[in-house]
Formats: sequence, structure tokens, C-alpha cells
Amino acid sequence: MPRSPAALLFLPLLAGGGCGLLSFEEAQDPGAAAGAEVQAVTGRAEPGRAPEAEWGAAPVRAGGAAGPQPPAPREPEVWSEEELDRQTRLALAVLRARGAGAALSRHARVRVSGPRTFGERVPVELVLFNALGGELELRPSDGGLWMELEWRVERWSPYGDRQVGWQRRALRVEGPVVLGPGQAWREQTELPLEASAFEGSALWRVELGVRLRPDGAVLDGEELPLDEVRFQPGEILAFPAGWKPLAADPLASLEQAASLEAPQADRHVLVAAALLRPGQRRQGMETLIRTLETTRHATRARTAVAALAFLAGPVVAEELGLAPARWLAWWEGGGRP
Repeated sequence: MPRSPAALLFLPLLAGGGCGLLSFEEAQDPGAAAGAEVQAVTGRAEPGRAPEAEWGAAPVRAGGAAGPQPPAPREPEVWSEEELDRQTRLALAVLRARGAGAALSRHARVRVSGPRTFGERVPVELVLFNALGGELELRPSDGGLWMELEWRVERWSPYGDRQVGWQRRALRVEGPVVLGPGQAWREQTELPLEASAFEGSALWRVELGVRLRPDGAVLDGEELPLDEVRFQPGEILAFPAGWKPLAADPLASLEQAASLEAPQADRHVLVAAALLRPGQRRQGMETLIRTLETTRHATRARTAVAALAFLAGPVVAEELGLAPARWLAWWEGGGRP
């Protein structure tokens, strides 16, 4: 029997599971199915006016004559069995493509190693692992298999001022990509860190994200309308030239830079703090708090606050700002990143 396209509305319920279904015929006229009756509506006449009552926007006139009636419901479009089957297969393919894209994205990585120096070209490895359990082909478009690279750059001055910017570029790779179950695809590229863009910065925090844009996929012989795979982003820090000696013992470097009176040491405070290993961060924050309590120089206090903000994280940094007194009060209250 021919069926209506409204039947396709039930596909998400089938995909989600656990939901009862109503047939289109049952849902079409719930009032009639429940035995609903239309009751007569009467009203009291005003002098010189026939009694009436509102029925939507149309009055019911005295003597039973009705005003304009609402238009009759449109007949639903009827599809053939073949068209309904085609639309059903398409909808299910879209759902499977979304699931496959999400699974691939969980196992796609951007690999970068750091820290790096301003002006370097950073090697980047992109890794896509096939965890779908079948043979996978990612098809290229006419121009090849395209990837979108986007890197977010958070630029820190020695005194806590921050700027955020984004850069994008497209990368074309040869396709198709064909992977058996458990196999990995790898692609190499570079991320440029132009030195001229870093003037006045103490450090940059760079986050690199990638999207692979196939023109469809084939999984175990089944075509899927897959058009995007998002890679888990990679992150690195970049510093001015001369940072490597500080990295040998960052906690000792921080304590030394914070104790020096010379303003040239201001830049080293934030760099050394950013280089601290996870187990050294609490001690590093104690050093910076002591600096705030004892320093006589406003610029050194701002540098110490900038380093505390970096270590405490963006939520605390946004809340406390750059006022030294607020950071001292936060620490006395048992402040934790």
C-alpha cells in the first residue's frame, strides 16, 4: 500500500530505541479516534444584534448559519513503496555516517612536540586510526582530499596582557585513504611560527585543530555520506630564544628570576613559570606569592601576577584579574588552581 513521507519521521525513534510508535493513520485525527464531539455554542443576544459566539475568528450566527470555515486539511503526499524505501535507506545512511564520523574523530590525533622557539617551523603529524571494525575508504573530491588547519594563538606579554587570534589554511593530500580494521593513516605537515609576529611576547600558547573533508566514504562496501572528521587538537608553548637554559631546572630559574632586582628579569619570570613541571607548580606559586608580598617594583608585581594567572588557569585568572591584592587574598583563602 502506498505510504506517506510522514512515516520517515519515525526513523530517529527507531535509531534511538525504546520509544513506542504510532502509525500515521492513528496520529492523523486524534479527536475522531477519541470519539470527540462538537458541542453547540449559544450566546445571549445584545439589543439589535444576533446572538453569536467565537469559533476561532469566525462567528456562529443565529439560526445555525456558520461563518467562514477553516480550510480543509491538505491531503498528505503519497510516496510509492520504491520512493519510501529509497528515502529510508538515505536517512539510515546519514545516521550511520554521523556515527562513523564521531568514532573516527575520537581516534584522530594532532601530534606536536614542544616547547618551541619563536620563528621555528613546527613538525606536525596527523594520525587517523580506523576503529570501525571494517575496511574504510575516504574518498577525495575532484581536487583531492582536503584538510582544514586552524590554530588558535594566545599571546602573553610579560605583564599579563593577552591577545587571542586565529589562523587558517587548507592542505590538500593525495587520496583516497584506504584503511583496514585497526590500521592508521599518517600525514606530515608543518606549522609556521613567524618570529615577526612575536615581538613583545613572553610566550605563546598554540592549539592546532584539523578537519578532514572527504567526499563520502565506503565502509565494508556500503557508501556513507561522510563529509567531516575532526581531529583531537594538539597544543604547544613557544618562547623567545634563550629559554632552554631555564628549562633545565625551571623551579630554580623561577626563584632566581623573581629575586633579581633588574627589570630584565621580568620576562624570565613568566617563561620559567610556564616551564614548571606539574609537580613543581604549587611550589612555584608559593614563590610568586612571596614576590608579591615583598617586591617594591610595580612591574615585578605585575609579572608575578601574570605568572600566577598562567599557572592558576583561565577561570581563576578571569575572576581575579591583575590586581595583586586579590591574588594575595585568594592565596590566603587556600587558593587552588
